Amino acid sequence: MRRLVIALVILALLLVAAPWGIGKIAGQNVDRGLDRLVAEAPWLSIVERRYTPGWFRSSQDVTFEVLGPWFRQPPGGVETDEPQGPPSQPPSFTVRNEILHGPVLWFSGLGLARVNSRLDLPPDWRQRLIESIGTDEPLRVSTRIGFFGGRTTTFTAEKRTIEIEGGKTELSWDDFEASVSYTDDFDSFELDARWPRVASQGSDGAGGRIEGLFADGTSERIEGDLYDTDFAAGFAKLKFVDAAGKSVDMEDGEYRLTTDRDGDFLSLAARIGSGAMKGESVQVFGGAVESVHYDFTARRLHAPTLAKILRLMKESYTKPPPPGIIAETANSVPIKAQVMELFKHDPELAIDRISIATRAGEATIKGVMRARQVREEDLAAGGLGLLARLEADLKLEAPVKFLDAIQGATPWAEQLVATGLLERAGDRFVSRLEYGNGEFKINGKVQQIPGVGVGAPPPQPPVPTPAPKPEL
Repeated sequence: MRRLVIALVILALLLVAAPWGIGKIAGQNVDRGLDRLVAEAPWLSIVERRYTPGWFRSSQDVTFEVLGPWFRQPPGGVETDEPQGPPSQPPSFTVRNEILHGPVLWFSGLGLARVNSRLDLPPDWRQRLIESIGTDEPLRVSTRIGFFGGRTTTFTAEKRTIEIEGGKTELSWDDFEASVSYTDDFDSFELDARWPRVASQGSDGAGGRIEGLFADGTSERIEGDLYDTDFAAGFAKLKFVDAAGKSVDMEDGEYRLTTDRDGDFLSLAARIGSGAMKGESVQVFGGAVESVHYDFTARRLHAPTLAKILRLMKESYTKPPPPGIIAETANSVPIKAQVMELFKHDPELAIDRISIATRAGEATIKGVMRARQVREEDLAAGGLGLLARLEADLKLEAPVKFLDAIQGATPWAEQLVATGLLERAGDRFVSRLEYGNGEFKINGKVQQIPGVGVGAPPPQPPVPTPAPKPEL
């Protein structure tokens, strides 16, 4: 029994003493994290830090400036003989961090520290927030620092209903939560965010509602500020109605960005699309669409060159142009040079799919555009030099029934068939567009490049007559 009491006393002393020592380490860790933050976000700089240590808790006030080097430049950034006013004062804001020392972080579990952060707003601003939305902290930010430096920052907002525009509009949302986990050196990130509902309703009947908002993804540093990323964001349902009662409904909207690395080259794929849509905005398709997709992949992107472009963009925030140099010129010239450098590595842009699907079928555009064997002299010649090195191969397809559902579209397509710009292949209209060696072909026939020389323009598509308003 005596040994148990002694053990409990020693444990209690350790738990009481540990936070003081851990607090010292936590303070250094928080400072290191701030230094990394401004290194990764160069438009921010820290102008003041005030740290107040404690046994179990400490506090820190950090004042940030936004684009300080740019605002301190003389107006115009150019030396002249005309008198100039003093440099502008950069906008700034202060964040107050309340730091709970580990090892026990209450409901956050175990760790080095938990940091609750909030903007240090003037009293009158806080009062306005309380009067308008019922709280002076609409978004709560808390960071848990692990024993080995890893961090998880959580953003939360409570469910609320507020009135804006003098009570003419009601805005409401459900509980929001997002968490970002990242390593101490910012080499990897993981995001998970959910927002069940955001809605607005006006006194005139206009309003909108989005349900099932989400964002998630992971990133791993490749080189410099270049990351291997898999990211997705979207919503389950969306509805907007205007004051006249016209509406649009959409389901399963999503944006996805993924990268794939192969040696010194990256592929970057973007997928944007939605499921079913209905409403006045899609009346041309009979008032309903089953899906829409815009899928692209940029291939053979030279990773070291991309890293240089990102580095130059970052430096542009911290290195304003010297007097006598126009900012746009100083920043764009080196970046443009690296963008042109990308063309030396035969990049490709694949149109994996641009499509609209209805009950009558799916119309698609697919193909690829390439830059081939670009040389220094081509780059020196600018756009015209690159034009000679570009290749393109695109294919358009649409079911006859798809066009039959659009008023006036089928006769227009038949006119294009008569001119050779479209071909009829069974129950589909198809067209193949090719460009290479300065030659433009449609369905194998050489065509005049639009805007060069003379020639009759192709038949124009009809202007559809609005269909009757569907019942929702």
